[in-house]
Amino acid sequence: MAVLSAAALAAGVMTGCGGASDQTGGESSKAAAGSVTLDFFQMKNEAKSVYDEIIAKFEAENPGVKINQISPADSETVFLTNISTGDIPDIMSVYPAEATYKSIMDEGIMADMTGEKVLENAEATAVKMCEHNGKVYTMPFALSSFGIFCNKDMFEEQNLELPETWDDLIKACQTFEAAGITAIACNDKDSVALGQEAERIIGIIKNDVYNDFETVGTSDASFTDADISYVRTMAEAMLELRKYGPKDSLAIGREQATSDFVNNKYPMFISGTWGLAAILKAAPEMNLSMVPIPNPAGEEQSLPINVDIALGYSATTEHPEEALKFIEFCARPEINQILADKEGTPTVIKGVEYHIAPLALMKEKMAGDKTFLTLVNYWPAGMRNEWAIPMQQLLIDQNVDHFLEETDRIVKQYYKES
Repeated sequence: MAVLSAAALAAGVMTGCGGASDQTGGESSKAAAGSVTLDFFQMKNEAKSVYDEIIAKFEAENPGVKINQISPADSETVFLTNISTGDIPDIMSVYPAEATYKSIMDEGIMADMTGEKVLENAEATAVKMCEHNGKVYTMPFALSSFGIFCNKDMFEEQNLELPETWDDLIKACQTFEAAGITAIACNDKDSVALGQEAERIIGIIKNDVYNDFETVGTSDASFTDADISYVRTMAEAMLELRKYGPKDSLAIGREQATSDFVNNKYPMFISGTWGLAAILKAAPEMNLSMVPIPNPAGEEQSLPINVDIALGYSATTEHPEEALKFIEFCARPEINQILADKEGTPTVIKGVEYHIAPLALMKEKMAGDKTFLTLVNYWPAGMRNEWAIPMQQLLIDQNVDHFLEETDRIVKQYYKES
């Protein structure tokens, strides 16, 4: 629980909140007469309406079971706070490959789903990503990645192809700039998004760079050393991209960046695949495609992936059969098809057809062998959020040497405490 409390604080929690149900403004009833009500903490707020539809279908088929979906805007912070105070939902969506959620598994909070037949509905590689100490605590539904959304109409207006290499990307930025167009939407006010971008880019430069982070964290080594210069390369690449972004990027959050992008203010938007739902909600007919972030070191391209949607249930729920039944229902191909079509994150459920054209290229590459599990899954819990603070400072002062010093300090601190 101490680890979870620290993770909650690292996510920006100032004080403990009430129960998860308090976040929706309503009262949670666990067991009404003749029926069962299960709290379902759903991490992806942008998928709330889709799960409302799925829940309605489940409740129609199972009239004795009610599902109370909890999906606040700052979902991860609320979730970690509630878990740290012992307010555990019956069903929960988590990111099972990340250290924070592995801590939850270690605490015995989540039920062991190893050997459950429902796991056969998912691709074996996705189930493998969910393993922790030889056990599986979650059912995977979708994988995410990170890249650049491109407005294809704006690219065509400038006679540009979508970028495949770093040189292509910079050339596109320069072409848009010459035409008086700011090239890239950046939501740098959101420290989590900024940390995600940095973490993904450094992984693209070197897929197994987590080994170097551990070396720096547990020895006298430093990222200023010439033989482990990957953090410097990443920092310089992010600064280069910001030359072609809005000057006030640190004042722009995700909602504003999305709005500006769909209104054709920028031709490109650096984001995760999960950002598509908000884009299509605002502009369903937008002609766009996501492309992988090219390797700034100019070497072979590889794609960062993570388990983005995975459901498990509480080890102490009073209604384990009903909780598992809901997860099994969500894993039916015809039900997951609803999520895949309307939320858009690339699915791993067998028998589901993927129709999301803007992510077709990413889905294709995610099925290939040039992928790597994102680095946050190897880092101590909370380290990425802490690292995002000097990352924002880097964008202000552009002092790469100071950023490297701060990176060394944070990495050594977290590895020492882990």
